[in-house]
Amino acid sequence: MKFLLGALFTVFVAIVSVFAVVTSGVVNVWELTKSIAQ
Repeated sequence: MKFLLGALFTVFVAIVSVFAVVTSGVVNVWELTKSIAQ
């Protein structure tokens, strides 16, 4: 049971970190696009 919780927690942390990286990447690209468009 403890191992299962640890595995679930690890997967959750991995998903959250990937989501954070993708979000910051999208924001950076969006800011870059806006500055080029102006």
